[in-house]
Amino acid sequence: MAINLTPDDVRELCPTSASDAVVQMYIDVVIEKYEQCLEGNYSEATAKLLATMATCVMLSNSSNSSGKVKSKRAPNGSSISYDTSEDASGMYNNIEAIDTSGCLTDLLLTDGVFALGTAGSNLNDTNGCC
Repeated sequence: MAINLTPDDVRELCPTSASDAVVQMYIDVVIEKYEQCLEGNYSEATAKLLATMATCVMLSNSSNSSGKVKSKRAPNGSSISYDTSEDASGMYNNIEAIDTSGCLTDLLLTDGVFALGTAGSNLNDTNGCC
């Protein structure tokens, strides 16, 4: 059995503005990376659903939006955090519930929150150090 997944299948579960070619690239990656585990552990229907959800998560993670700003900090311990947990529309919870064999575990390693920032000192700050 081979997982037969199309861009239309993906769009049924998670509408996206990505072109068919882009959706197909993500499908190809999901199939290459996860098909063997999914086929070895699940029925055809469950394997296809999990592959579709994995593709949706990857598409969501690669979208232009970074998510909602969760927190900011400045004077000058510069930092900003984004909450991207809503981007995958609950797919993480569904994958976790269905994928009892852990085929897609690496997609679940994040809780949907990531942070970007820089740290340093202001050389003009005389109240700080030195």
